[in-house]
Amino acid sequence: TEHARRAGDSLLERRLRRVLAGTALNGPMAAAEVIGLCEALIGRSEGDRKTEAQILRFLARAHAMRGDFDLARTEYRRARRDLEELGWTFDAAVTSLDSGPIELLAGDAAAAEAELRRDYETLDRLGERNYISTVAAVLAEALYRQGRDADAEAFATRSAEIAAPDDVVTQFLWRRVLAKVRARAGAINDAIILANEAVELTRQSDALIEQANALMDLAEVLTAAGSTAEADKARRRAIDLYGQKGDRASAAAARG
Repeated sequence: TEHARRAGDSLLERRLRRVLAGTALNGPMAAAEVIGLCEALIGRSEGDRKTEAQILRFLARAHAMRGDFDLARTEYRRARRDLEELGWTFDAAVTSLDSGPIELLAGDAAAAEAELRRDYETLDRLGERNYISTVAAVLAEALYRQGRDADAEAFATRSAEIAAPDDVVTQFLWRRVLAKVRARAGAINDAIILANEAVELTRQSDALIEQANALMDLAEVLTAAGSTAEADKARRRAIDLYGQKGDRASAAAARG
């Protein structure tokens, strides 16, 4: 944003604020600080509704981490509505990459599925082959949490088929889901391999939440394998990472 400002490109400067907000959300910055940053960036958006809507997605996710689910829902719904009104169909169709995880964090896997399936179908209709692999992976998680393992496996497999090899986020997301499906089916060795691969992939970034989520899934797989001591170790590490991020909701769920 600083380079855009120096170049006198105010439009680019506003649009790059969305990137700044997303980086803060997905990096190690504490959720409370992310909220402050997003609010400040929206305040400087100068009426650019697209920029405001995109930042609102990240602000909603940060509020959900703090347990403010009603506020988070209001924000992500407003973000989607504004993008749709402005005609930004693609941008509206990736809103579920935040609204889906928000609903999962709130414990409403069915609502998460509705958000993600709508966007998956829109992206498929548009012929999009980048973000759709990520949406498919998160949709697989929503289906898994409803006990619909066959559907979860189908979407995780679809994600694996179309995800770019260097799309690290999608690569660890589909592995996480498939590991749990395999564990529940009794294929423990395959499950452990996939879960460990997912953990290692998350370590390529500084995304504390994704590192913690992968550890929680590894703990679930290890529990299924009867390795309770190792599972507890992974779970404790995840709780520590949630604490560093200020993700109260995930930490509470992990303790539970």
